[in-house]
Amino acid sequence: MGFNKAQNEAIMHGKGPCQVLAGPGSGKTLTIVNRIKYLIERYEVRPEEILVVTFTRFAAAEMKSRLCSLMGKSNVPVTAGTFHGIYYGILKWAYRLGPDNILSEEEKTGNLIKIYKRKNQLIRPMAANVDQALVIFAVHEPEPNFHLLNRFLITMEQQEIPVIICFNKTDLATTEQMQQLEKDYENSGCQVIFQAAATGEGITQIEELLRGKTTIMAGPSGVGKSSTLNCISKEKQMETGAVSEKIKRGKHTTRHSELIHIGEDTYLMDTPGFSSLFLENIEKEDLKYYFPEFEPYENTCRFNGCCHIHEPGCEVKKALEEGKISKLRYDDYCMFYEELAQQKKW
Repeated sequence: MGFNKAQNEAIMHGKGPCQVLAGPGSGKTLTIVNRIKYLIERYEVRPEEILVVTFTRFAAAEMKSRLCSLMGKSNVPVTAGTFHGIYYGILKWAYRLGPDNILSEEEKTGNLIKIYKRKNQLIRPMAANVDQALVIFAVHEPEPNFHLLNRFLITMEQQEIPVIICFNKTDLATTEQMQQLEKDYENSGCQVIFQAAATGEGITQIEELLRGKTTIMAGPSGVGKSSTLNCISKEKQMETGAVSEKIKRGKHTTRHSELIHIGEDTYLMDTPGFSSLFLENIEKEDLKYYFPEFEPYENTCRFNGCCHIHEPGCEVKKALEEGKISKLRYDDYCMFYEELAQQKKW
């Protein structure tokens, strides 16, 4: 079969790239097939080193069939396939991935038969459908930011996500410090635990609390989230960093969220450290409902709709004076109430 000048130039092109532009039915496939034959026979290129990429499986099969017919052989070991098919093979070979990790070209289509209801959704840290939250703060180095912790608890309360408060670095704390922390949060609706990731103390208790659940792990930088994960995970080991001597704050070592398989039906989502949180979608009048320690006194105040700040005959303030409610938590409640009162309503 004869070829025109442009086809001959494409078939016998030397080194370097060659772009062929032509319309449908103009002989592009024929030209490419003969180009492959030319490379094998003229330049002695091994067929195994030639890759032909097409847009469809039909085109790849047609290319291979024509090549075998042209070469007079039942099979020519040239690799021909689609973009998806070729890179599926590369992933399997290079990263030892299989059907549990990626879909083959034959499996990539299917039917959406059911959409499960999303039970919760967080913006910061970004996550959804978690069973509980493990929020980690250091007892010391860096000093705990209770304003941040209490904002986080409100955010979790909004989504009805149970929270485990974990105070890390107990090896740097006194017994009095830990007792005060436990007292401040014992009625917050959260479980409070203590650990020292550096020594492994308390890790067994965390493992028990995580078992069989999907947990989001959050907290500021430098409090020991990555160190905790390294104690829990048998395979995944995260980079850890020291607290800055100058600013006494942690350095970011986790820069993205990652869902990590810990054990059977057990997953832990590691998230980047955060240093601020904003209260959103809360009316100041509703803020009191996000402080579980207020609930026993909610209907006993002198005035209905008591905000527990300035009103006389407030049972919450009386409980505060009697030491039944944490002053640390109550002071933050007042601060957040004022913050919400100052927000503009657009």
